[in-house]
Amino acid sequence: MRNYSLSVKRTGKKHVFCEILQRQPPRAIARKRPDAQKIILHPRQRQKITHTMELSYHAIPYAQLTTDQLYQLLRLRAEVFVVEQDCVYQDLDDKDQQAVHLLGMTEDGRLAAYTRIVPKGTSYPEYASIGRVITASFARGKGLGRPLMRESLRVLFEHYGEQTVKIGAQAHLGDYYTSLGFKGIGDVYDEDGIPHRSMLFVPST
Repeated sequence: MRNYSLSVKRTGKKHVFCEILQRQPPRAIARKRPDAQKIILHPRQRQKITHTMELSYHAIPYAQLTTDQLYQLLRLRAEVFVVEQDCVYQDLDDKDQQAVHLLGMTEDGRLAAYTRIVPKGTSYPEYASIGRVITASFARGKGLGRPLMRESLRVLFEHYGEQTVKIGAQAHLGDYYTSLGFKGIGDVYDEDGIPHRSMLFVPST
């Protein structure tokens, strides 16, 4: 037979029945440490808490990639663009050989962020480009996106000269790229079943 206790609160002449509590066997009762403190945050305060991650960036032309580095970046691209986004497409498109590959590595050697940077005439006849922009699932929400794109632009200008950059951005990320200085051009189009929009970054003179 279950045992219950009735919690009653007296307010003036009235009795307010608050709740019925089931009594647990003594062994099921968790005893609190006297020094334990519970910190309760307001929802807005929770949103302000961010966990950062330090990465080291390595800009490596295709011919200088090690086999381990090549494996890591191809695996990450498959994990995100094929498996996670459930999109069957031809990732190996003969552009990797012309690219500089930017690898953002953690201290313990994991690939956390990545972009592929190609010269003018590779993805677009008149523009250099940044593509295959990825943050690994374990590294998301740690403020890596903006540093990744800023470093990608710096590397592009360093290798190919300062120039206008064109990207094919997933449409739902338009506001994010706009905040980095890109401007949308043309209409939204479909690429491998995912809405995209072309965007340009024009360096300030």
